[in-house]
Amino acid sequence: MWKKRPENRPETTQKIEVLLTFPTAEQGMLFAQWLRGRIMGRRGWLAADAVRVDYAACCELDAADNERGYHEAAMAQARIMILAGSPAWLTSRECMQQYLRFATENRRRAAGGRPPLKGLCLVMTDERQGMEMEAVPRAGWQMLPAARAPISEFPYGNLGVRGLTDGCLDRVMAAIP
Repeated sequence: MWKKRPENRPETTQKIEVLLTFPTAEQGMLFAQWLRGRIMGRRGWLAADAVRVDYAACCELDAADNERGYHEAAMAQARIMILAGSPAWLTSRECMQQYLRFATENRRRAAGGRPPLKGLCLVMTDERQGMEMEAVPRAGWQMLPAARAPISEFPYGNLGVRGLTDGCLDRVMAAIP
C-alpha cells in the first residue's frame, strides 16, 4: 500500500527487501515474475512487496514523474537491487536511468549514515553476444553470469519463458543480504 509523503514522494507501508529491474522486451516481465516467486519462496517471505518488481520503470514509454517516485521510494527501502542485464536492457533508456539512480541512492544513504544499496546485475550469458557490459560503470555492483534454462511449469513453460539454472538461482539467493 502506498501513501503520499509530504515532499510528494510516495512511500510503502511494507518493507521492500529486493527491487527487480528488467527490460520489458525478451519476456522480461514474465522472467521477473518468475524470479520474484523463486526468491520469495526460498526466503519464506509472505509480504506482497518483499520483492518489488518494477513494472513501469523499464518501459520504453516515458514514465510519469509519479512512477519514478514509486521507483525511488522502493529503491530507498530495498537492501538489494537486481537487474536483468541483456541486450534489451542496454538499449532501454529507462533501465539505464534506473541504473544511474542506483549511484544517487547510495550517495543519499552514505550522507545519512545508512548501509549502501547492494547491486546485482544478472548478465545473461546466453545473450552475451552484442552486450557491452564492460562499458557500464560497476561501482557497487556485483556482476553475476546468469545461465538461463527453460521453465516447465505453467504458465511460463507454455509461453517459452526461460528462467535461471538451479546453480545460478542458488548464487542469486546467496547474494541477497
